[in-house]
Amino acid sequence: MKTLKNFSCCLLLAVISMMSFESYAQGFLKGLKKDVDDIKNSIKQGQDAVQATQATFQELKELHDDLKSLKGSLKSNKDFDEKVKVSTGNNPNSKEAGMLAKTAEKLEIKDSKTVNLSWDYTAYFEDQLFPSSIISMASYQGPVSSELAAIKSSALGFIFNSLSANMAVKWEIECGDERYFKKQSGTYICESPRQFYYFMPELAWNYGLLAKQEVSTKLSITFRVFDEKGNKEEKVVTIDLRSVNDCILSYRGTNLLFLFAAYVNEEHPEIDKVLREGLNTKIINSYVGYQRDSETVLLQVEAVWKALHNRKFTYSNIAETSGDNKGVFSQSVRSFDKAVKTSQANCVDGTVVLASILKKIGIKPVMVLVPGHCFLGFYTDEEKNNIAFLETTMLASKDVINPKTKKVEQTAFSAALVKGKQQYQKHTQGNSNSVEIIDLEEARRKVKPLPVATN
Repeated sequence: MKTLKNFSCCLLLAVISMMSFESYAQGFLKGLKKDVDDIKNSIKQGQDAVQATQATFQELKELHDDLKSLKGSLKSNKDFDEKVKVSTGNNPNSKEAGMLAKTAEKLEIKDSKTVNLSWDYTAYFEDQLFPSSIISMASYQGPVSSELAAIKSSALGFIFNSLSANMAVKWEIECGDERYFKKQSGTYICESPRQFYYFMPELAWNYGLLAKQEVSTKLSITFRVFDEKGNKEEKVVTIDLRSVNDCILSYRGTNLLFLFAAYVNEEHPEIDKVLREGLNTKIINSYVGYQRDSETVLLQVEAVWKALHNRKFTYSNIAETSGDNKGVFSQSVRSFDKAVKTSQANCVDGTVVLASILKKIGIKPVMVLVPGHCFLGFYTDEEKNNIAFLETTMLASKDVINPKTKKVEQTAFSAALVKGKQQYQKHTQGNSNSVEIIDLEEARRKVKPLPVATN
């Protein structure tokens, strides 16, 4: 009986053990299955992550490729307006976008490279900076196209193209020579994805130093972007800073001839000396502008002409500049100060000098530009109904004197008037459209004179 009980106990224990083993085995298999499922899920997540990374990489590559081709495709103002948006100022460009940027995708930088933003620097004009443009455009008041807005700000900036909307980009621009401008920084919001933004911050240029920039030099400029963790990507570029005497004429088809007006300086203190010398010629007794008739206007201009002629002005054909390329066209223009002090002038310089003085005495001048040449025009009445032209390169010419009578047959001034009129008629006859007239009264509303450089 005892043996039967022991057997029953053993059998019961065996059954219990088998049940425990089966339960353990089921638990083990269930756990194993979960581990396998977890591994499968991890593999799938990893594959999805790899695919997402590859997709992001491919998208970013496309943005980079688009950005590379952008600069080459911007051949006109129209192209610029169609393909990019221009923003200026150093603060976040939109309050609404700024608020959305707090919850939007963040800028990410790994190994000193942005992973969700394509960007580059921009430097007008083709990595050349013109001090005359920077100074005069700072106070520009005329119509503003997208291209002019980019030029007006400072001519240095960024091109942004993000993968997501409302991405906040911290930026910084630093000049290797901080005498020209101090390091500046801020935040820009890329409001729309896959949109090219030209962001042109308003840099605090040292205009006094730029006004004294008489020779071209190299400037090292560093452009940086940062993510929220402080990681950065930067691009260091060398920019050609041109002479202040180099005047930009056009860029990518954008007409910038009005910038010639910046060289006309009716406020220059040397003008008063020339005007006194004009009175000493006894041609006139006073400068009265348009208060009398057109003949009096001509006499006032002749007195100024004679005063400059007596300073023995010589014609100096120095007009070429270095560095023009890729649709950048410019011309060398002496400042009023240098032209008067050296008594040397090319066609543009002489026109600038005379125009400056005429504006001072209230006579309205224009600059007449024809292919390869420039000369002066001026209205002989205040209403601008009648205009005369003056060939300024003849400042060094002498009066025509009859060898027999020893009398003046034609003054150099009257000869210059005839030559100026002939030049104008030559380039306006028929269907010719080779004349560009810069009305300096209208141009002055857009740009102010360049400051007089002081040591």
